[in-house]
Amino acid sequence: MASLKLEDLATSMLAAAKAVFDKRWPDIKDYAEPEFEKLARTLIQIEGIRTRKKNIRRQCQRTAGDAEEHHPGGNARRRGNGTGAD
Repeated sequence: MASLKLEDLATSMLAAAKAVFDKRWPDIKDYAEPEFEKLARTLIQIEGIRTRKKNIRRQCQRTAGDAEEHHPGGNARRRGNGTGAD
């Protein structure tokens, strides 16, 4: 996914809002501009959080895969053989 850019996102949202509100745009412009900028910032923050979570998840999967390669059977040694005799 391409990274969102604040100015591009805010500009696109404002253009869409201006087209929808048409004649009422002058009445709401002073309110709409900062609100759409805040919304754009929030969306970019959400994108950043999601990207970091994906990266952490990938790293955990790689780490778990490395651990499995070095210790086949996972935690079996720590938990006993599963027969209840240990």
